[in-house]
Amino acid sequence: MFADSYIINGTCKALVTCVGENSTRGIHDDKFDTREKETELTHRLDNIGGSLKFIGLIGALVILATSLIVLFIQTGVNDNLKGDVFTKKLVDNIVIALIMLVVAIPEGLPMTVAVSLAHSVLQMSKIDHVLVRDLTAVEEVGQINDLCLGKTGTMTTEQMSVVSLYAQNMYVLNSRKNTILNCNLDATIIDKIKESIVYNSQAYIEMDENSFYVPVGCGTEVSLIKWLQSAEIPVHDIMAFKEQTGRVCAEVPFNSNLKRSIIAIHHPHLQDTVRIYVKGAPEIVIANASSHYDNTGRKVPFDKN
Repeated sequence: MFADSYIINGTCKALVTCVGENSTRGIHDDKFDTREKETELTHRLDNIGGSLKFIGLIGALVILATSLIVLFIQTGVNDNLKGDVFTKKLVDNIVIALIMLVVAIPEGLPMTVAVSLAHSVLQMSKIDHVLVRDLTAVEEVGQINDLCLGKTGTMTTEQMSVVSLYAQNMYVLNSRKNTILNCNLDATIIDKIKESIVYNSQAYIEMDENSFYVPVGCGTEVSLIKWLQSAEIPVHDIMAFKEQTGRVCAEVPFNSNLKRSIIAIHHPHLQDTVRIYVKGAPEIVIANASSHYDNTGRKVPFDKN
């Protein structure tokens, strides 16, 4: 599996052996950014700079020509403006024209804008805790008119919690951490709920920097596993059983077309029994559960008796 690869179907486990400078890509990673180096702001600054250069050049030439005409007229009228005095005034007029031309060229304008953007980026990092790695990104974000994004994990923390559950025609309010173990549901139903959450899940447990065992993976699956952990249910043992060789008979990972995931597992307590767990697309599951196909392939409803 190469870097920047996407998994379209199925599941994948990857072992990361090195990252950053120690990897084959390292700091010499190819640049896939196709954006032009010249942004709209720098383009406008270049246009303004070119206009100012043109105006400064014309102004300097006009002032130089005017001052030379005045100097020659004064020389013809005043006999004292000759020799060293004439040369000095001529050099002074040329120097003034050059100074105007140099001042009119805005070489420091792009640098001023860059310094201003750098200061703004530092303020964003300090006050808003927003890290900007590219100065041009500030300008590009300012040009956005409409922003479309997903709610879960983007605008929220993706940390969900179980509020209530419905099983055996009963509505159970999850009022405390161990509600699932202290409600009127049958023990077999509770076991099925625990198995359904853990078995039909791609989440896994790992130790964080504070030496706590935390689930990692999809936000929904992680939230359900945390719900079981809060009730002090041994999630590790259930996961360990799933990882045993030969326990998983078949597995259909979740995908956007199927809208559900399915897993078939040899039951840990019932001999010669394979239990199938389905997660997602409840409207499809309920519709299929309320009917079946006869010998002719025709879909008929179940006999409720």
